[in-house]
Amino acid sequence: MTILQVTQLSGGYNKADVLHDVSIAVGKGEIVTIVGANGAGKSTLLGAIVGMLPRTRGDIVYDGRSIRETTTDRIVRQGTSLVPERRQLFGSMTVLENLLLGAFGIRDRTLIERRIDEQFRRFPILQERRSQAAQMLSGGQQQMLAIARGLMSAPKLLLLDEPSLGLAPLIVQQVLDEIRKLRDEGATVLLVEQNAVAALRIADRAYVMSGGRVVDDRPPQVLLADQAFAQAYLGGGEGDSMESRIRAKADESRRATVGGVQPEK
Repeated sequence: MTILQVTQLSGGYNKADVLHDVSIAVGKGEIVTIVGANGAGKSTLLGAIVGMLPRTRGDIVYDGRSIRETTTDRIVRQGTSLVPERRQLFGSMTVLENLLLGAFGIRDRTLIERRIDEQFRRFPILQERRSQAAQMLSGGQQQMLAIARGLMSAPKLLLLDEPSLGLAPLIVQQVLDEIRKLRDEGATVLLVEQNAVAALRIADRAYVMSGGRVVDDRPPQVLLADQAFAQAYLGGGEGDSMESRIRAKADESRRATVGGVQPEK
């Protein structure tokens, strides 16, 4: 069952189109990833889907109904949740207060408390830090809080914008493992990610964007083995496959750890 169908969508900022005839589909219970270089239009596409940016042509059908003319607040109330790039938490507010903001459309206090308990079970570290200001959390903990806040509304469709941005490799893997668990529990995820290797390894399907257009939609496993794709999006040399680049990055991370170098968080 298709929960999101974007058809020949164009749009962007003010009068300038950044997206050009973009078409993607997301099926219920899938992780669908959109990869591409910086400036490819990935984040712009998410903004257009949720109504935060203008759509000039094309259509967006969510759960069987067109939402092209629907406002952002109504799209959220209909079951879509966006976890934005760089998390955008309220830094001076506590972990608990940030979670409560994710439940702004829910009036049932008992339901809110149950959702909070669900997120604390999913991310136990957040329960330990529930009274701590969000700005005092590590980068990985902040990303977990951003995802937990997005899940407070129990969305039918979760949009994740660059969840690995600025995180150390080991923390990236933890975050991606949680995304995969969400899918295994029945969630539907549209994942925008510049880290193509990480995204493709957990995705059910993939789209590649460049210059505001979808330029490839082959299965993730095929893209991982494609030498030309590795060279274009990971700087791989001639003869390097995506998997060889994965191994090289893993070896680099292990050497840094053994050498006592702390990866950036």
